[in-house]
Amino acid sequence: MPVKRPLVRGTIILGSVNLYNRCLGVFSQAMAVRLLGTQGYGLYQLSMPIFTLCLVLATAGIPPALTRLVADESSRRNLPAVYRAVRWSFWALALLGVVFAVLIAFSWPLIARFQLADHRIRGCLLVLGCSLPVIAAASSLRAYFQGVQRMGVPALAQMLEQTTRVAGGLYMAYYLLPLGIGWAAAGYASGVVMGEAVGLLLMLAVYCLQRGRQAASRPGDNTVSRSTGPVTDRIAHFAAPATLNRLLSAVVLNIEAVLIPRFLLQGGCSPEQATALYGQFMGVALTLITIPGISTLAVSANLLPAVANARARGDTAYIEKAASQGIKIVLALSLPITVVLCRFPQEITHLVFGLSDDMSYLRVLALGGVGLYLIQITNGILYGLNRPRRVLVNTTFYSLVRIALICVFMSRGSGLLPLAWAYLFSYLLGMLLNIAPLYSCIGSGRPPRLSSSLAAAGFMLLAIESVGLYFGQSGYPAVPLLLLMIGAGLTVYGITLLLRDYHLLRRPS
Repeated sequence: MPVKRPLVRGTIILGSVNLYNRCLGVFSQAMAVRLLGTQGYGLYQLSMPIFTLCLVLATAGIPPALTRLVADESSRRNLPAVYRAVRWSFWALALLGVVFAVLIAFSWPLIARFQLADHRIRGCLLVLGCSLPVIAAASSLRAYFQGVQRMGVPALAQMLEQTTRVAGGLYMAYYLLPLGIGWAAAGYASGVVMGEAVGLLLMLAVYCLQRGRQAASRPGDNTVSRSTGPVTDRIAHFAAPATLNRLLSAVVLNIEAVLIPRFLLQGGCSPEQATALYGQFMGVALTLITIPGISTLAVSANLLPAVANARARGDTAYIEKAASQGIKIVLALSLPITVVLCRFPQEITHLVFGLSDDMSYLRVLALGGVGLYLIQITNGILYGLNRPRRVLVNTTFYSLVRIALICVFMSRGSGLLPLAWAYLFSYLLGMLLNIAPLYSCIGSGRPPRLSSSLAAAGFMLLAIESVGLYFGQSGYPAVPLLLLMIGAGLTVYGITLLLRDYHLLRRPS
Protein backbone atom coordinates (compact mmCIF):
# COMPACT_ATOMS: atom_id res chain seq x y z
CA MET A 1 0.00 0.00 0.00
CA PRO A 2 1.68 3.23 -1.07
CA VAL A 3 2.13 6.06 1.39
CA LYS A 4 -0.05 9.05 0.49
CA ARG A 5 2.50 11.67 1.45
CA PRO A 6 6.00 10.45 0.75
CA LEU A 7 8.87 11.06 3.12
CA VAL A 8 10.81 13.16 0.63
CA ARG A 9 7.85 15.44 -0.16
CA GLY A 10 7.25 16.28 3.49
CA THR A 11 10.97 16.67 4.05
CA ILE A 12 11.26 19.16 1.18
CA ILE A 13 8.39 21.23 2.60
CA LEU A 14 9.75 21.33 6.13
CA GLY A 15 13.32 21.55 4.90
CA SER A 16 12.55 24.67 2.86
CA VAL A 17 10.81 26.27 5.80
CA ASN A 18 13.60 25.27 8.16
CA LEU A 19 16.09 26.81 5.73
CA TYR A 20 14.19 30.10 5.84
CA ASN A 21 13.78 29.95 9.61
CA ARG A 22 17.38 28.98 10.25
CA CYS A 23 18.77 31.71 7.99
CA LEU A 24 16.51 34.24 9.68
CA GLY A 25 17.45 32.84 13.09
CA VAL A 26 21.18 33.08 12.38
CA PHE A 27 20.64 36.64 11.17
CA SER A 28 18.74 37.43 14.37
CA GLN A 29 21.45 35.94 16.58
CA ALA A 30 24.19 37.68 14.64
CA MET A 31 22.42 41.02 15.01
CA ALA A 32 21.74 40.33 18.70
CA VAL A 33 25.43 39.57 19.32
CA ARG A 34 26.42 42.75 17.51
CA LEU A 35 23.76 44.79 19.35
CA LEU A 36 24.04 43.30 22.85
CA GLY A 37 27.57 41.88 22.70
CA THR A 38 28.45 38.37 23.85
CA GLN A 39 27.76 39.41 27.46
CA GLY A 40 24.23 40.60 26.69
CA TYR A 41 23.49 37.59 24.53
CA GLY A 42 24.97 35.44 27.29
CA LEU A 43 22.24 36.75 29.62
CA TYR A 44 19.61 35.54 27.15
CA GLN A 45 21.33 32.15 26.88
CA LEU A 46 21.58 31.81 30.68
CA SER A 47 17.81 32.19 30.94
CA MET A 48 17.12 29.48 28.37
CA PRO A 49 17.89 26.40 30.54
CA ILE A 50 15.29 27.37 33.17
CA PHE A 51 12.81 28.33 30.45
CA THR A 52 13.42 25.05 28.61
CA LEU A 53 12.92 23.05 31.81
CA CYS A 54 9.59 24.76 32.47
CA LEU A 55 8.54 24.27 28.84
CA VAL A 56 9.28 20.55 29.03
CA LEU A 57 7.23 20.24 32.20
CA ALA A 58 4.43 22.35 30.70
CA THR A 59 4.15 20.21 27.56
CA ALA A 60 4.63 16.96 29.51
CA GLY A 61 5.67 14.98 26.43
CA ILE A 62 2.16 15.26 25.03
CA PRO A 63 2.97 16.63 21.51
CA PRO A 64 5.00 13.62 20.22
CA ALA A 65 2.48 11.27 21.83
CA LEU A 66 -0.38 13.16 20.16
CA THR A 67 1.39 13.01 16.79
CA ARG A 68 1.62 9.25 17.00
CA LEU A 69 -1.99 8.88 18.21
CA VAL A 70 -3.29 11.10 15.41
CA ALA A 71 -1.26 9.14 12.86
CA ASP A 72 -2.69 5.83 14.12
CA GLU A 73 -6.32 6.99 14.20
CA SER A 74 -6.06 8.82 10.87
CA SER A 75 -4.89 5.60 9.22
CA ARG A 76 -8.09 3.98 10.59
CA ARG A 77 -10.18 7.02 9.50
CA ASN A 78 -11.37 7.49 13.08
CA LEU A 79 -11.74 11.29 12.97
CA PRO A 80 -13.84 11.68 16.15
CA ALA A 81 -11.04 10.10 18.19
CA VAL A 82 -8.53 12.44 16.54
CA TYR A 83 -10.50 15.59 17.36
CA ARG A 84 -11.21 14.44 20.90
CA ALA A 85 -7.48 13.90 21.49
CA VAL A 86 -6.56 17.29 20.02
CA ARG A 87 -9.20 19.12 22.06
CA TRP A 88 -8.11 17.48 25.31
CA SER A 89 -4.42 18.13 24.58
CA PHE A 90 -4.97 21.77 23.64
CA TRP A 91 -6.69 22.73 26.90
CA ALA A 92 -4.49 20.56 29.09
CA LEU A 93 -1.32 22.07 27.62
CA ALA A 94 -2.63 25.63 27.83
CA LEU A 95 -3.47 25.11 31.52
CA LEU A 96 -0.04 23.62 32.25
CA GLY A 97 1.58 26.58 30.51
CA VAL A 98 -0.29 29.03 32.74
CA VAL A 99 0.69 27.08 35.87
CA PHE A 100 4.40 27.14 35.07
CA ALA A 101 4.34 30.78 33.99
CA VAL A 102 2.94 31.65 37.43
CA LEU A 103 5.53 29.43 39.11
CA ILE A 104 8.38 31.27 37.37
CA ALA A 105 6.98 34.61 38.48
CA PHE A 106 6.59 33.65 42.15
CA SER A 107 9.61 31.36 42.58
CA TRP A 108 12.15 33.83 41.22
CA PRO A 109 14.04 34.31 44.53
CA LEU A 110 14.51 30.56 44.90
CA ILE A 111 15.65 30.20 41.27
CA ALA A 112 18.11 33.06 41.61
CA ARG A 113 19.56 31.61 44.79
CA PHE A 114 20.24 28.08 43.62
CA GLN A 115 20.52 28.18 39.84
CA LEU A 116 21.50 31.40 38.12
CA ALA A 117 25.00 32.77 37.68
CA ASP A 118 23.91 36.32 36.79
CA HIS A 119 20.90 37.99 38.43
CA ARG A 120 20.50 40.46 35.56
CA ILE A 121 18.53 37.84 33.61
CA ARG A 122 15.44 38.24 35.79
CA GLY A 123 13.52 40.35 33.29
CA CYS A 124 14.48 38.06 30.40
CA LEU A 125 13.26 34.97 32.25
CA LEU A 126 9.96 36.57 33.31
CA VAL A 127 9.24 37.61 29.73
CA LEU A 128 9.98 34.12 28.43
CA GLY A 129 7.67 32.69 31.10
CA CYS A 130 4.77 34.65 29.61
CA SER A 131 5.18 32.66 26.37
CA LEU A 132 4.71 29.25 28.05
CA PRO A 133 0.88 29.01 27.70
CA VAL A 134 1.05 30.07 24.05
CA ILE A 135 3.86 27.66 23.13
CA ALA A 136 2.25 24.76 24.98
CA ALA A 137 -1.15 25.24 23.32
CA ALA A 138 0.42 25.70 19.87
CA SER A 139 2.40 22.47 20.25
CA SER A 140 -0.84 20.44 20.32
CA LEU A 141 -2.00 21.89 16.99
CA ARG A 142 1.45 21.40 15.49
CA ALA A 143 1.37 17.76 16.61
CA TYR A 144 -2.03 17.31 14.97
CA PHE A 145 -0.92 18.62 11.59
CA GLN A 146 2.24 16.48 11.74
CA GLY A 147 0.15 13.42 12.60
CA VAL A 148 -2.09 13.86 9.54
CA GLN A 149 1.07 14.75 7.55
CA ARG A 150 -0.16 18.19 6.50
CA MET A 151 3.27 19.73 6.86
CA GLY A 152 2.43 22.92 5.02
CA VAL A 153 0.33 24.38 7.85
CA PRO A 154 2.91 24.18 10.67
CA ALA A 155 5.56 25.14 8.13
CA LEU A 156 3.76 28.40 7.28
CA ALA A 157 3.11 29.02 10.97
CA GLN A 158 6.81 28.60 11.73
CA MET A 159 7.73 31.08 9.01
CA LEU A 160 5.36 33.74 10.35
CA GLU A 161 6.42 32.96 13.90
CA GLN A 162 10.12 33.31 13.13
CA THR A 163 9.64 36.51 11.13
CA THR A 164 7.63 38.09 13.94
CA ARG A 165 10.07 36.88 16.58
CA VAL A 166 13.11 38.31 14.82
CA ALA A 167 11.56 41.66 13.90
CA GLY A 168 9.87 42.18 17.26
CA GLY A 169 12.78 40.93 19.36
CA LEU A 170 15.43 43.04 17.65
CA TYR A 171 13.23 46.14 17.72
CA MET A 172 12.51 45.78 21.45
CA ALA A 173 16.18 45.09 22.20
CA TYR A 174 17.21 48.24 20.36
CA TYR A 175 14.44 50.28 22.00
CA LEU A 176 15.32 49.14 25.55
CA LEU A 177 19.12 49.17 25.18
CA PRO A 178 19.50 52.67 26.72
CA LEU A 179 17.95 51.29 29.95
CA GLY A 180 20.70 48.70 30.38
CA ILE A 181 21.89 45.36 29.05
CA GLY A 182 19.41 43.41 31.22
CA TRP A 183 16.44 45.33 29.83
CA ALA A 184 17.72 44.90 26.27
CA ALA A 185 18.02 41.12 26.76
CA ALA A 186 14.44 41.06 28.06
CA GLY A 187 13.33 43.01 25.01
CA TYR A 188 15.00 40.51 22.72
CA ALA A 189 13.23 37.69 24.59
CA SER A 190 9.85 39.39 24.06
CA GLY A 191 10.09 38.45 20.39
CA VAL A 192 9.43 34.84 21.45
CA VAL A 193 6.04 35.83 22.87
CA MET A 194 5.05 37.79 19.76
CA GLY A 195 6.10 35.07 17.34
CA GLU A 196 4.45 32.20 19.17
CA ALA A 197 1.18 34.13 19.42
CA VAL A 198 1.09 34.69 15.66
CA GLY A 199 1.84 31.02 14.94
CA LEU A 200 -0.85 29.83 17.36
CA LEU A 201 -3.54 32.05 15.81
CA LEU A 202 -2.74 30.82 12.30
CA MET A 203 -2.81 27.11 13.18
CA LEU A 204 -5.97 27.52 15.28
CA ALA A 205 -7.76 29.23 12.39
CA VAL A 206 -6.78 26.51 9.89
CA TYR A 207 -7.69 23.72 12.33
CA CYS A 208 -11.15 25.14 13.04
CA LEU A 209 -11.80 25.70 9.34
CA GLN A 210 -10.70 22.15 8.44
CA ARG A 211 -12.75 20.56 11.19
CA GLY A 212 -15.83 22.53 10.18
CA ARG A 213 -15.51 21.35 6.57
CA GLN A 214 -15.08 17.70 7.57
CA ALA A 215 -18.02 17.87 9.99
CA ALA A 216 -20.21 19.33 7.22
CA SER A 217 -19.17 16.62 4.77
CA ARG A 218 -19.78 13.80 7.31
CA PRO A 219 -22.62 15.03 9.55
CA GLY A 220 -23.58 11.60 10.81
CA ASP A 221 -20.09 10.50 11.88
CA ASN A 222 -20.04 11.49 15.55
CA THR A 223 -19.16 8.20 17.23
CA VAL A 224 -15.83 7.22 18.68
CA SER A 225 -14.38 3.80 18.03
CA ARG A 226 -14.48 1.65 21.17
CA SER A 227 -11.06 0.28 20.35
CA THR A 228 -9.35 3.61 20.79
CA GLY A 229 -9.49 3.60 24.61
CA PRO A 230 -9.34 6.66 26.86
CA VAL A 231 -7.40 9.52 25.35
CA THR A 232 -5.49 10.21 28.55
CA ASP A 233 -4.36 6.58 28.86
CA ARG A 234 -3.19 6.31 25.28
CA ILE A 235 -1.30 9.61 25.39
CA ALA A 236 0.19 8.91 28.82
CA HIS A 237 1.53 5.52 27.69
CA PHE A 238 3.70 7.22 25.08
CA ALA A 239 4.14 10.61 26.72
CA ALA A 240 5.65 9.38 29.99
CA PRO A 241 9.02 8.22 28.58
CA ALA A 242 9.05 11.09 26.08
CA THR A 243 8.53 13.54 28.95
CA LEU A 244 11.31 11.96 30.98
CA ASN A 245 13.60 12.16 27.94
CA ARG A 246 12.96 15.86 27.36
CA LEU A 247 13.02 16.55 31.09
CA LEU A 248 16.41 14.90 31.31
CA SER A 249 17.74 17.11 28.50
CA ALA A 250 16.39 20.22 30.22
CA VAL A 251 17.90 19.22 33.56
CA VAL A 252 21.25 18.61 31.85
CA LEU A 253 21.07 22.12 30.32
CA ASN A 254 20.50 23.59 33.77
CA ILE A 255 23.36 21.62 35.27
CA GLU A 256 25.64 22.81 32.47
CA ALA A 257 24.47 26.40 33.01
CA VAL A 258 25.75 26.09 36.56
CA LEU A 259 28.92 24.08 35.92
CA ILE A 260 30.34 25.85 32.87
CA PRO A 261 30.42 29.41 34.29
CA ARG A 262 31.83 28.10 37.57
CA PHE A 263 34.66 26.23 35.86
CA LEU A 264 35.37 29.33 33.79
CA LEU A 265 35.53 31.37 36.99
CA GLN A 266 37.94 28.84 38.47
CA GLY A 267 40.04 29.17 35.33
CA GLY A 268 40.62 32.86 36.00
CA CYS A 269 37.71 34.52 34.20
CA SER A 270 35.74 37.37 35.75
CA PRO A 271 31.94 36.93 36.14
CA GLU A 272 31.38 39.14 33.08
CA GLN A 273 33.91 37.13 31.04
CA ALA A 274 32.32 33.84 32.15
CA THR A 275 28.89 35.07 31.04
CA ALA A 276 30.34 36.22 27.70
CA LEU A 277 32.13 32.90 27.07
CA TYR A 278 29.00 30.94 27.97
CA GLY A 279 27.02 33.06 25.53
CA GLN A 280 29.70 32.58 22.88
CA PHE A 281 29.60 28.79 23.18
CA MET A 282 25.82 28.38 23.48
CA GLY A 283 24.76 31.25 21.24
CA VAL A 284 27.46 31.28 18.57
CA ALA A 285 29.25 27.91 18.37
CA LEU A 286 26.20 25.72 18.95
CA THR A 287 24.14 27.93 16.63
CA LEU A 288 26.57 27.21 13.79
CA ILE A 289 26.67 23.51 14.66
CA THR A 290 22.89 23.20 14.59
CA ILE A 291 22.53 24.73 11.12
CA PRO A 292 22.15 21.22 9.61
CA GLY A 293 19.01 20.98 11.74
CA ILE A 294 17.38 22.43 8.62
CA SER A 295 17.43 18.89 7.24
CA THR A 296 17.58 16.91 10.48
CA LEU A 297 14.40 18.29 12.03
CA ALA A 298 12.52 18.11 8.74
CA VAL A 299 13.40 14.47 8.15
CA SER A 300 12.81 13.50 11.79
CA ALA A 301 9.40 15.21 11.90
CA ASN A 302 8.34 13.26 8.79
CA LEU A 303 9.86 9.96 9.85
CA LEU A 304 7.89 9.68 13.10
CA PRO A 305 4.37 9.56 11.57
CA ALA A 306 5.58 7.74 8.45
CA VAL A 307 7.25 4.98 10.46
CA ALA A 308 4.27 4.81 12.84
CA ASN A 309 1.88 4.35 9.90
CA ALA A 310 4.11 1.70 8.33
CA ARG A 311 4.42 -0.10 11.66
CA ALA A 312 0.60 -0.11 12.00
CA ARG A 313 0.41 -1.75 8.54
CA GLY A 314 3.22 -4.19 9.33
CA ASP A 315 5.27 -2.81 6.41
CA THR A 316 8.79 -3.57 7.67
CA ALA A 317 10.34 -3.10 4.24
CA TYR A 318 9.14 0.51 4.08
CA ILE A 319 10.47 1.23 7.56
CA GLU A 320 13.89 -0.11 6.62
CA LYS A 321 14.04 1.92 3.42
CA ALA A 322 12.74 5.10 5.07
CA ALA A 323 15.25 4.84 7.95
CA SER A 324 18.15 4.24 5.59
CA GLN A 325 17.04 7.05 3.30
CA GLY A 326 16.58 9.49 6.18
CA ILE A 327 20.10 8.88 7.47
CA LYS A 328 21.59 9.27 3.99
CA ILE A 329 19.70 12.52 3.31
CA VAL A 330 20.76 14.07 6.60
CA LEU A 331 24.42 13.17 6.18
CA ALA A 332 24.42 14.33 2.56
CA LEU A 333 23.06 17.75 3.58
CA SER A 334 25.06 18.19 6.79
CA LEU A 335 28.55 17.10 5.80
CA PRO A 336 29.26 20.23 3.68
CA ILE A 337 28.53 22.48 6.65
CA THR A 338 30.73 20.31 8.85
CA VAL A 339 33.60 20.63 6.37
CA VAL A 340 33.20 24.42 6.16
CA LEU A 341 33.14 24.85 9.96
CA CYS A 342 36.17 22.60 10.41
CA ARG A 343 38.13 24.46 7.75
CA PHE A 344 37.06 28.07 8.48
CA PRO A 345 36.00 28.38 12.15
CA GLN A 346 37.55 31.80 12.70
CA GLU A 347 36.53 33.25 9.36
CA ILE A 348 32.88 32.11 9.59
CA THR A 349 32.32 33.46 13.11
CA HIS A 350 33.91 36.78 12.19
CA LEU A 351 31.88 37.07 8.99
CA VAL A 352 28.54 36.14 10.58
CA PHE A 353 28.80 37.39 14.16
CA GLY A 354 31.60 39.95 13.92
CA LEU A 355 33.66 38.13 16.58
CA SER A 356 37.45 38.09 16.60
CA ASP A 357 37.84 35.70 19.57
CA ASP A 358 39.64 32.39 19.28
CA MET A 359 37.16 29.87 17.81
CA SER A 360 39.52 26.96 17.16
CA TYR A 361 37.42 24.76 19.45
CA LEU A 362 34.67 24.97 16.81
CA ARG A 363 36.55 22.35 14.76
CA VAL A 364 36.12 19.78 17.53
CA LEU A 365 32.48 20.71 18.05
CA ALA A 366 31.74 20.48 14.31
CA LEU A 367 33.00 16.89 14.18
CA GLY A 368 30.78 16.01 17.11
CA GLY A 369 27.86 17.60 15.30
CA VAL A 370 27.68 14.61 12.94
CA GLY A 371 26.83 12.46 15.93
CA LEU A 372 24.19 14.98 17.03
CA TYR A 373 22.45 14.90 13.64
CA LEU A 374 22.27 11.11 13.69
CA ILE A 375 20.94 11.14 17.26
CA GLN A 376 18.08 13.42 16.20
CA ILE A 377 17.20 11.29 13.18
CA THR A 378 17.34 7.96 14.99
CA ASN A 379 15.29 9.37 17.86
CA GLY A 380 12.47 10.08 15.40
CA ILE A 381 12.69 6.57 13.98
CA LEU A 382 12.70 4.92 17.40
CA TYR A 383 9.70 7.00 18.47
CA GLY A 384 7.85 5.85 15.36
CA LEU A 385 8.74 2.24 16.22
CA ASN A 386 7.19 2.75 19.68
CA ARG A 387 10.56 2.54 21.43
CA PRO A 388 10.51 5.74 23.54
CA ARG A 389 12.03 3.94 26.52
CA ARG A 390 15.10 3.08 24.48
CA VAL A 391 15.49 6.76 23.57
CA LEU A 392 15.17 7.66 27.25
CA VAL A 393 17.81 5.15 28.37
CA ASN A 394 20.27 6.23 25.65
CA THR A 395 19.75 9.93 26.32
CA THR A 396 20.22 9.41 30.04
CA PHE A 397 23.46 7.56 29.59
CA TYR A 398 25.23 9.88 27.15
CA SER A 399 23.98 13.00 28.98
CA LEU A 400 25.44 11.76 32.27
CA VAL A 401 28.67 10.95 30.46
CA ARG A 402 28.80 14.50 29.06
CA ILE A 403 28.37 16.03 32.52
CA ALA A 404 31.13 13.82 33.88
CA LEU A 405 33.42 14.73 30.97
CA ILE A 406 32.74 18.44 31.48
CA CYS A 407 33.79 18.13 35.11
CA VAL A 408 36.93 16.16 34.23
CA PHE A 409 38.07 18.14 31.18
CA MET A 410 37.25 21.67 32.36
CA SER A 411 38.85 21.09 35.77
CA ARG A 412 42.13 20.29 34.02
CA GLY A 413 42.09 22.87 31.24
CA SER A 414 41.02 26.46 30.63
CA GLY A 415 38.84 28.01 27.98
CA LEU A 416 36.16 26.34 25.88
CA LEU A 417 38.22 23.65 24.12
CA PRO A 418 37.76 21.08 26.95
CA LEU A 419 34.02 21.74 26.81
CA ALA A 420 34.00 21.08 23.06
CA TRP A 421 35.75 17.73 23.58
CA ALA A 422 33.15 16.75 26.17
CA TYR A 423 30.37 17.49 23.68
CA LEU A 424 32.17 15.58 20.92
CA PHE A 425 32.53 12.36 22.90
CA SER A 426 28.96 12.50 24.25
CA TYR A 427 27.45 13.02 20.77
CA LEU A 428 29.41 10.12 19.29
CA LEU A 429 28.41 7.89 22.20
CA GLY A 430 24.74 8.81 21.79
CA MET A 431 24.92 8.06 18.06
CA LEU A 432 26.29 4.56 18.68
CA LEU A 433 23.71 3.85 21.38
CA ASN A 434 20.84 4.79 19.04
CA ILE A 435 22.05 3.05 15.90
CA ALA A 436 22.72 -0.29 17.60
CA PRO A 437 19.08 -1.08 18.55
CA LEU A 438 17.63 0.62 15.48
CA TYR A 439 18.57 -2.05 12.97
CA SER A 440 17.61 -4.85 15.31
CA CYS A 441 14.14 -3.26 15.52
CA ILE A 442 13.60 -3.20 11.75
CA GLY A 443 15.04 -6.65 11.22
CA SER A 444 18.07 -5.74 9.15
CA GLY A 445 21.64 -5.52 10.31
CA ARG A 446 22.80 -3.75 7.17
CA PRO A 447 23.73 -0.09 7.69
CA PRO A 448 22.99 2.39 4.88
CA ARG A 449 25.73 2.96 2.34
CA LEU A 450 27.34 6.27 3.20
CA SER A 451 30.43 6.05 1.00
CA SER A 452 28.99 8.54 -1.51
CA SER A 453 28.57 11.33 1.05
CA LEU A 454 31.96 10.69 2.66
CA ALA A 455 33.73 10.63 -0.69
CA ALA A 456 31.99 13.83 -1.77
CA ALA A 457 33.07 15.52 1.48
CA GLY A 458 36.67 14.48 0.80
CA PHE A 459 36.57 15.92 -2.72
CA MET A 460 34.98 19.09 -1.34
CA LEU A 461 37.86 19.63 1.08
CA LEU A 462 40.35 18.96 -1.71
CA ALA A 463 38.64 21.55 -3.93
CA ILE A 464 38.68 24.13 -1.13
CA GLU A 465 42.39 23.66 -0.51
CA SER A 466 43.17 23.74 -4.24
CA VAL A 467 41.30 27.00 -4.80
CA GLY A 468 42.88 28.53 -1.71
CA LEU A 469 46.35 27.51 -2.84
CA TYR A 470 45.81 28.84 -6.37
CA PHE A 471 44.14 32.18 -5.55
CA GLY A 472 45.61 32.77 -2.09
CA GLN A 473 48.76 34.31 -3.49
CA SER A 474 46.93 36.58 -5.95
CA GLY A 475 46.04 39.27 -3.44
CA TYR A 476 42.30 38.51 -3.32
CA PRO A 477 40.41 40.22 -0.46
CA ALA A 478 39.68 37.89 2.44
CA VAL A 479 35.88 37.71 2.18
CA PRO A 480 35.65 37.17 -1.62
CA LEU A 481 38.37 34.52 -1.37
CA LEU A 482 36.49 32.77 1.44
CA LEU A 483 33.25 32.75 -0.55
CA LEU A 484 35.09 31.55 -3.65
CA MET A 485 36.66 28.63 -1.77
CA ILE A 486 33.36 27.62 -0.16
CA GLY A 487 31.47 27.96 -3.44
CA ALA A 488 34.00 25.80 -5.30
CA GLY A 489 33.88 23.18 -2.56
CA LEU A 490 30.07 23.04 -2.54
CA THR A 491 29.99 22.75 -6.33
CA VAL A 492 32.41 19.84 -6.33
CA TYR A 493 30.50 18.22 -3.47
CA GLY A 494 27.16 18.43 -5.28
CA ILE A 495 28.55 17.13 -8.57
CA THR A 496 30.34 14.25 -6.89
CA LEU A 497 27.25 13.27 -4.90
CA LEU A 498 24.99 13.33 -7.94
CA LEU A 499 27.41 11.31 -10.04
CA ARG A 500 27.95 8.64 -7.37
CA ASP A 501 24.46 8.40 -5.90
CA TYR A 502 21.91 9.98 -8.22
CA HIS A 503 19.08 7.90 -6.70
CA LEU A 504 19.56 9.36 -3.17
CA LEU A 505 16.32 11.31 -3.20
CA ARG A 506 14.10 8.64 -4.70
CA ARG A 507 11.24 7.89 -2.34
CA PRO A 508 10.82 4.44 -0.76
CA SER A 509 8.53 2.24 -2.74
